[in-house]
Amino acid sequence: MTHLLIAALTFIDDAESHKFHDFGGLQGFVLVMIRLVIYAIVMYGISDTSKTATSKQKQFLNTLRISSSVYILSFPTLWTLSF
Repeated sequence: MTHLLIAALTFIDDAESHKFHDFGGLQGFVLVMIRLVIYAIVMYGISDTSKTATSKQKQFLNTLRISSSVYILSFPTLWTLSF
């Protein structure tokens, strides 16, 4: 459903002069917002799980927190820097 929404939004500003890449307009903003919501949900889940975790599990959750931060926030970071 999200893919269909973004594909439809691509045709709205297809020939705009400010558009230098496929995610330069509204569809890029939508993708960044979706990624930030997903990031907040993942971080909440990790922090909620770490409350009852053992020390070995907390070590794994810290690694998961770092790797998921890099993965999920890579697109919003590149999108922001491309302006």
